Amino acid sequence: MLINRPNLRLHWMWIALLLTGVVVTAVWYCIWSLDAARWPGGSSPPGLAFGILGSVIILFEFLF
Repeated sequence: MLINRPNLRLHWMWIALLLTGVVVTAVWYCIWSLDAARWPGGSSPPGLAFGILGSVIILFEFLF
């Protein structure tokens, strides 16, 4: 799907939702890493959530 000027109005909601999700997850990761002695890894809640999300995206792409 091509996003260009004529149909940009149709995609503003998805763009805003994506940017909001990126900002929220980045803030969550930064807040979690401030309390930790080391950077959060795969066994931390952010690492587990991002790993599951990445796996779901890969599974979706395989099925697509």
